[in-house]
Amino acid sequence: MEPTRRQIEEALRSMRVPRDGYEAMRESAERGFAKIAPAVRARTVWRRFSLTVSGREIRLDGEVLCASDSLARLFADCHACAALAVTLGPEVDRLIQLVSRAGMAEAVACDACASVWADSLCDGVERGIEGKLAKGEFLTLRFSPGYGDVPMSVTADLLRLLDAGRLIGLTLSRKGMMIPVKSVTALIGIAGRPQPRRRSCADCVMKDCQYRKDGGVCHEEDQ
Repeated sequence: MEPTRRQIEEALRSMRVPRDGYEAMRESAERGFAKIAPAVRARTVWRRFSLTVSGREIRLDGEVLCASDSLARLFADCHACAALAVTLGPEVDRLIQLVSRAGMAEAVACDACASVWADSLCDGVERGIEGKLAKGEFLTLRFSPGYGDVPMSVTADLLRLLDAGRLIGLTLSRKGMMIPVKSVTALIGIAGRPQPRRRSCADCVMKDCQYRKDGGVCHEEDQ
């Protein structure tokens, strides 16, 4: 993947580089992407489920997934939901560990670039999901376990529902960490009318996030 300017800036934000330091640190992010590229073995999977929202309770194909105010608000107009999982593969994890032995600065850059790459995989899957929608169906924003009041424990259920271990080699450790580490799971609601697709701090439930504490944002303000 040849990183775009936006992807480079996302990596720099993840590295906690101030906006006025982007140009000075741009090469560091570019080297990070170049370093991990040969190790990436990207794999993805997604599946559509019927969705029921009852109060705070979220059900996929009749099975209770979790109780969440965040998802209840996001899925208020939805009749279905797409669950997805992506991974960069185990070689990326091993590479980051190897690089960390030589110097933490390069390891931090590689780690940030890998996270951005994984998120870009999710963007690609999301475009594929959108292409499969029926006429008059619309997607919500993407939402991952660990954000808002959706616990990370939901990840185990998503991996099981997606059969992600068999299909893309994505599993959980005993401590609940995804293996490979550079992997993402997410949910996207499917509604019968257009949904807000622009991310903003005003709509975010994470009022104490580190980006806000630092006076920044986790999203592109001009999107």
